[in-house]
Amino acid sequence: MNALNTCRPTGRMTRHGWDFDDVFNHFFSDRSTGQWAPPADIVDEDEQYLVRLDVPGLKREDITISIENNHLIVRGTRKTEKEESEKNFLRSERFRGEFVRSFRLGNRAAKKDIQATYSDGVLEIAVPKAEEAKPQTIEIK
Repeated sequence: MNALNTCRPTGRMTRHGWDFDDVFNHFFSDRSTGQWAPPADIVDEDEQYLVRLDVPGLKREDITISIENNHLIVRGTRKTEKEESEKNFLRSERFRGEFVRSFRLGNRAAKKDIQATYSDGVLEIAVPKAEEAKPQTIEIK
């Protein structure tokens, strides 16, 4: 599995987004609707897949993670501060509002053992590999 490069995603483009070796599918949110999509890295490690999302400025309670229809769904909201909304911005490039990120889980993910941590604006989701997806050594007899 390739790691996600946020400038130029790797993988194969499909009709629904980027396909990462059929383990995770990444769908970008439509920025024209006012939603934003935090950048993510997906790393293939020996025992797990690691998904990291940059969500600075959010609190743990602003983020939800669920599994729906074989997809890992990450939702969150970056709220606008009251004093910020009253200012006359000359330029505002920081996204506010809701986001949704969806990653398709294949049969190679142990869905019941997924764990998440959040520190310094980075959400890290560890998706353990199912036993059949882990590398195996075959003994030569």
